[in-house]
This record gives sequence, structure tokens and C-alpha cells, in this order.
Amino acid sequence: MRNDTRIDWHRRVDEALITLLDCIEDPPAFAQLARGLASSPYHFHKQFRSLTGETFHACVMRLRLEKAMHLLRTGSGAVTSIALACGYANGEMLSKAVKRAFGLTPGEIRQKRDWHPFVPSPIGVHYSGKNDRRSWFYVQGESETMETKIVQFEEKRFYGTGIVGDYWQLPDAWQKFFAYADKKNLAGKGTEWMSLFPDSDPAIPQEKRGPGPASWFRPRSKG
Repeated sequence: MRNDTRIDWHRRVDEALITLLDCIEDPPAFAQLARGLASSPYHFHKQFRSLTGETFHACVMRLRLEKAMHLLRTGSGAVTSIALACGYANGEMLSKAVKRAFGLTPGEIRQKRDWHPFVPSPIGVHYSGKNDRRSWFYVQGESETMETKIVQFEEKRFYGTGIVGDYWQLPDAWQKFFAYADKKNLAGKGTEWMSLFPDSDPAIPQEKRGPGPASWFRPRSKG
């Protein structure tokens, strides 16, 4: 694709994303949006997916869910009202979408106001409530892939605490662990923190798994 053509498609997809963010509860039909951007539905679908890394439909559903999550965490409206405000047919459909994505009910989401859930976006487009920052970066093609490698570090002894069951216990476990480390004056420069999942095999029932926070504390000098 020529550079000027790519820039033109960047502009079109940009306009489409801004439109979605501004009216995700009732977005224009895909074909209608394509015509408004002087494109055929086929070419618009192809370029939208190429530049954003997701289909138009997937993008709509993700942004709709993120708006619902925002309203659940920041407001006090009824679940049904929030569902309708985000384009869901009823509260049950919203509840199913939340449960499928995060494993929680809308009521449980409301109890975690310090948590900022989002569904991964290949280019970083998310619903924020303001939608005043257009800072996404388009997918550049298959040639630019993340390099992965396995690195072996020196052996270290970690100290930690474990929990059994729901991973959503981790935030509370981390708070208790930080408080303990601070009380014992263990944390300092060079401290390494990590969440350990020693039994994350999908075959192990969730209620029997034992994740937990852990830390490696740099030995303090005796002088």
C-alpha cells in the first residue's frame, strides 16, 4: 500500500473510532459508516481490521462493555438502566457479558472501585468517559511482532503468602503483604515483587488453585 493511501485509511479509521466512542450505545450500521467514509463495506472491513487488529463488531462490543464497566464503577444507576444506556437489550445481557469477560457479576464489580478493568485492545483504544484523547497507534503489519525469549536468572529465595481459590482475592492479599513487609522493614531498594501462580493449569479447579504475592528482599548489609 502506498504511503498516501495508508494515511488516507488512517484518517478514515480514525473518524470511525471517534464516531464509535461518541455513540457506542447506538452506533451507526457498519455499511452506513462505510458509505459515510466513501468506502465500500468490503474495503472498510478489511482496512479497519488491518489497522486496529480487531473486527468492527468486536470493537463495538468491547467498547460497549468498557462503557458499562465505567458506569458500574463510577455511578449508582440500576444495572438495567446502565445496560440500556450502553446498547444492551436488557440487564441480563450485560450481566452475562461482564461475567464472561471478568468472571464477576455487576454487583461484585461495584465493590472494586479501585480496580480499572479493560478488555485488551491491539491499538490501545478504550472507553474512558471523556474520550478526549485520540492516542491510539495502528497495527503496522505482520512484520512487526513482539520478540519473545526465555531468560534464566540466578537462583533466588522468595518470601510470600498464598491464598486458595478465587484470583480476585489477590488485591487484598497484596495489601496485607505490603503492610507486613513495611512493618518488618523488609522492603527497600532492589526489592523485587511478583505474583506467583504455581498451579495455574486450567485442569485445576479455580477453588483449589493457590496464587499469591511474593517478594525477593535484597540482603541488608550488617554494617
